Amino acid sequence: MLTVIESHHERIDGTGYPYGLKLGEIPIEARIASVADVYDALTTVRIYKESVPLHRAISIIIENTEYQFDRTVVTAFLNAVGMYPPGTIVQLSDNRVGIVIAAGEKSILRPRVLLKTDEYGDRYDDHMVLDLADNAHLFIRSTIDDIGKRKDSFTLREFH
Repeated sequence: MLTVIESHHERIDGTGYPYGLKLGEIPIEARIASVADVYDALTTVRIYKESVPLHRAISIIIENTEYQFDRTVVTAFLNAVGMYPPGTIVQLSDNRVGIVIAAGEKSILRPRVLLKTDEYGDRYDDHMVLDLADNAHLFIRSTIDDIGKRKDSFTLREFH
């Protein structure tokens, strides 16, 4: 356990600290903790910084995979949370809006979405869950925001 704590800031290209270890020298548990730590740091509001949207945090991790993170660990992380982590608010190709509630089981680009508005912007009265994996004609057009751990974004209560 102490090795994980001590090594979770090491980077696979040797630019991390405290020892400047490279890929094979960093324990797998520390490589896992490294990705989780960066995701948490990016998506949590701190006194000194705002959080970034969940999907942007995923993009930052992907952008730095070749230098900082173990590709196998990042792939496993993406398979677990998807490109659109739960809490991400998305607009679909048919203009409906919803909240991602689960990563896609078949594709990281095709999550399950709790629909909140129809294509005209009217709110649904009942809960409707859409699995994009079962709806090949639909895709995520854009992300609007995410709820995640942002203290300044609107809450689920306000979105209802």
